[in-house]
Amino acid sequence: ELDARTTQQMAEALNISGISFVRNLDRLYSECPSSTHQFLQSSITGLKAQIVPYEVAVRSFSSRLHALPEQLDGLVQQSRAIGTFLDWCLGLPTVALAVCYVGIGSIVASAELSGPKCIQRCSCFQLPCLGAACVVPAILVVALVSAMELALGVTSSSFCIRADNITLSYAEDAWGAGSDGFHLARHYVTGQGQNPALRDLSVVQASIASCIEWTETYGEPIAKSCPRWDVSNVSNNLHTLQGSLLKSVRLLEPSHVYPIYRFTIHDVICGTAMAELGWLVIFQLLLGLVCLPALACSASCLLDSLISERERGYAFDPLGAEEDVHEDWLSP
Repeated sequence: ELDARTTQQMAEALNISGISFVRNLDRLYSECPSSTHQFLQSSITGLKAQIVPYEVAVRSFSSRLHALPEQLDGLVQQSRAIGTFLDWCLGLPTVALAVCYVGIGSIVASAELSGPKCIQRCSCFQLPCLGAACVVPAILVVALVSAMELALGVTSSSFCIRADNITLSYAEDAWGAGSDGFHLARHYVTGQGQNPALRDLSVVQASIASCIEWTETYGEPIAKSCPRWDVSNVSNNLHTLQGSLLKSVRLLEPSHVYPIYRFTIHDVICGTAMAELGWLVIFQLLLGLVCLPALACSASCLLDSLISERERGYAFDPLGAEEDVHEDWLSP
């Protein structure tokens, strides 16, 4: 998105620079003597003829990139919305499991450290109540989210098998088969076809190079005959414009754009994200469908033993008559 906006700003600067250079050429007639006019007449006419394709290429380049930043911004907003939704979906099972584990641990700790009255109050947290209040909702959340993650993994896998073709199909549906956006996408993704933006910039580069050559050829005679026309300033502006144009060309080169596409689609979405999603599903199912029910059963059994232990109060049953006689017989 940032590269697209930078390139669009460059297109606006190219348009302004072209208009400014033509005005500087016209100033030669108003600020320079007639001898300079006669000396430069044919060269200025030829240079203006070379600026015409420059202006056409700049307008074409600007029109190709006119809606691209807004379209990329829309894609970024959609990606962020999807990412936020996935973050909530992925965080919900973790929160539910954490609440269950902490709640079960707190109940067991309270029963272990409390007296008989408090442990009697904890009797309502037996396995049926505990399961209905905590375990079952958490398991349902884990199961639903895991199913969504598996569906997302299957969909992503089918996309990754034909990632380039699906990307081009999306570009065709969004921009049209004959649009500049589709031609740019096909060029960057597959390397096929021409890049219309780079083609326009090549025309602009050739025109700027001609203008620089003209100033270097006629700059010294103009400086002598017409010092009011600042040749050095015009030449410096052209060289600055040429340097900025080279930066824009580098931004639009396939060697710059395709690595970004490959990293985002092939390395992240179809690479590490798929593997991490698989491990996430495994750990969620393990913690939610295996460990949590086992912990709930263990906690319920432990609460039963603690309640019965507190009810008996660690008391000893009185000895019977036969046990008293047996003790007397054993005593010395």
